[in-house]
Amino acid sequence: NAYIVKPDEGAGGDGIYITADPSQPRHGTCVVQEYCTKPLLLGGLKCDFRVYVTVVRAFPAPAVFVHREGLARVAVLPYEPPTRGNLSTAAIHLTNCSISKHHSAFVPNTDAHADQSSTRRRLTTAAAQLEAEHGPTTFSVDRFFAA
Repeated sequence: NAYIVKPDEGAGGDGIYITADPSQPRHGTCVVQEYCTKPLLLGGLKCDFRVYVTVVRAFPAPAVFVHREGLARVAVLPYEPPTRGNLSTAAIHLTNCSISKHHSAFVPNTDAHADQSSTRRRLTTAAAQLEAEHGPTTFSVDRFFAA
């Protein structure tokens, strides 16, 4: 197993690391999450979505709006399952732009409407790419936003 450790007081990727043993964190208070070792890949790369939600009302019945645009962050090196030999290679396992922007494989987004290969791209671009790559039974843009 592998774990992502995030310091409680960190920001911008500071202090995030992957470990096989989360029992002795490098920081005081932190958040530890189990690492997903079989992620849905985008062109062989790990990715994550930042989805923006507005909560209009919490009680008596929740009312929320999900924005159909957001941010997709893509790792800069092809995915490999975590091993003791590659746990320290953040560019494989983490999508945090504050970390990946220092890597030579980082592709900046210079045009929001031509972002198909950038490391940071529109959520709608990445979602359409995932659906095209994996098929709508594995990933569907419509199902993603219907939930």
